[in-house]
Amino acid sequence: MKRKWLNEIVILIVTAIVLFFILKNNFSSTIKILGNINVWYFLLAILLSTMVIGVEGYVSYLLVREYKKNYSFKEAFKLGVMTKFFNGITPFSAGGRPLQVFELKKSGVRVLDSNSSNIYAISIIFNNIFYFYFYS
Repeated sequence: MKRKWLNEIVILIVTAIVLFFILKNNFSSTIKILGNINVWYFLLAILLSTMVIGVEGYVSYLLVREYKKNYSFKEAFKLGVMTKFFNGITPFSAGGRPLQVFELKKSGVRVLDSNSSNIYAISIIFNNIFYFYFYS
């Protein structure tokens, strides 16, 4: 438990340092922009983002349950949040899928099974390409 708190403190310190260097030249304009946002749109964005992660987590939950019967929705939702985070911090959003395989392996799912449970992501990508090609 102590190590978990230490990790969280290190993450907060690194985040504060990064934010300082990003915002040091235009802090006042950033605060002004944040003060002008519409709160309802901001809350709607948070709600929709949570729903997307929830739906992806539910799909992961259904797929992984085929390989591990005691896999919970809470674990799947947590995996969805971690995937979004790693997609956001790695170049070309390349970190999410390897993280999913690693986390599912830690949960007791075989690597081959965890890869097959991620197939739905590939189908989503192809659906999006199809949609943008033919409907835009």
